[in-house]
Amino acid sequence: MIFDVKFLSDELVASVSDDRSLRLWRLGDAAYQQVACFYGHRSRVWKVRQLGEGALVTVSEDTTCKVWEIPG
Repeated sequence: MIFDVKFLSDELVASVSDDRSLRLWRLGDAAYQQVACFYGHRSRVWKVRQLGEGALVTVSEDTTCKVWEIPG
């Protein structure tokens, strides 16, 4: 189950979900394709927000927030 989605640009989307992941998706041939997957939380990830151009922050049910660098 996906809990939050953030459009980072016209071609890049971030999502967080019940499986404790942060995933990045890039628009390809008329569909989004997964380009990265990050794990680090111990429980569901509820929210994702962009911090400037190169980073994201996630908030989890495990009572932590984590900062992630967006790969170039």
